Amino acid sequence: MIFPKEVTDNVFLLQLGKLREKIIANTNRSIMVTGAERGHGTSTIAANIAYDLSKNSNCPTLLILDSKKSLADGRDIFSVDADLEEAIELSPRDNLSFACTQWKDTKKTQIRNEALDKTFESLKKSYSHIIIDAPCVRHCPEILGILPAIDLTVLLVRANSIRWQVLNKTKQIIEEAKPKKLGVIINRKKYYIPGFLYNRL
Repeated sequence: MIFPKEVTDNVFLLQLGKLREKIIANTNRSIMVTGAERGHGTSTIAANIAYDLSKNSNCPTLLILDSKKSLADGRDIFSVDADLEEAIELSPRDNLSFACTQWKDTKKTQIRNEALDKTFESLKKSYSHIIIDAPCVRHCPEILGILPAIDLTVLLVRANSIRWQVLNKTKQIIEEAKPKKLGVIINRKKYYIPGFLYNRL
């Protein structure tokens, strides 16, 4: 799937709608968005997916953000001692809630654990969709342990900004972690035809 350079572009909304339809049709309840490189827009895309699902599918959606700051005890939703009631915050928007995790944490490992499985089971009872904003897997291998539990892993690639060798290596690292499904989004792709014309193609 290809997302255009301008976030406000009609093409972006069109592609977001197509992605939503695929997510719902394939019952992908948990989705992780990770980048092929830092700064490729994972947080922006994850937030837009979560907002679009909460608004247009009318289903409760949880967005788990990658926190760059340390979190207080119980506030990290993927920590062993997480308090889900304390970790989750309601959004002013209907059907949308937030939580945070700090991936660069010495307590997290690349090995899937029982605490993580229990967290997911609890969250799936309350939310139809769980969208996870994750850092680049090459710089943060801690995310590998969660991939087998995720319905859909999305690798985000910024157009014309990464060597194919790096992209191929990133894809290989993810595949070795045995994700259930792996998809790719090409972000900030520049289109050379007008949006009104593209919508008719």
